[in-house]
Amino acid sequence: MSNPYFVEPDVSRIDLDWNAPNGEEHPIWIEVKSELTIGEERAMLRSVSNVTAEVRKAADGATSDPSAKFDWTEYSFARLLAYLTGWSLTDDQANKLDISREVIGSFHKTLFDLIDNAVEYHIENGGSLKKAKPIKRKRKTTLRS
Repeated sequence: MSNPYFVEPDVSRIDLDWNAPNGEEHPIWIEVKSELTIGEERAMLRSVSNVTAEVRKAADGATSDPSAKFDWTEYSFARLLAYLTGWSLTDDQANKLDISREVIGSFHKTLFDLIDNAVEYHIENGGSLKKAKPIKRKRKTTLRS
């Protein structure tokens, strides 16, 4: 029996088909956590936000309110780094690629969108999916059914 105080997420493997810009089809898989611990969730949000509770006095004696800035352009990267535990992606010498911001940031947009959409769909559906279905969004991707 597991300890009820701690998150012990299941990991699901999701099979995907990516169509490369040269027309080649590449079957890939990703492994995704079913849920994050509170620490992982907060670290993900902290990585894309800047909150200040600093109160500044202006020359006239007025104070400024706390502010929060959220970087939506980095949110998908942070979410992938938090949820992904593995994938089948390799380099030219068949070495498995690290799951890192640098690697993910080097992807073709269509590959990034495919993986991002699959993770988002997985999260929205309770983290229990083995095969992803496409999300109805502006981005066009192909997910294996």
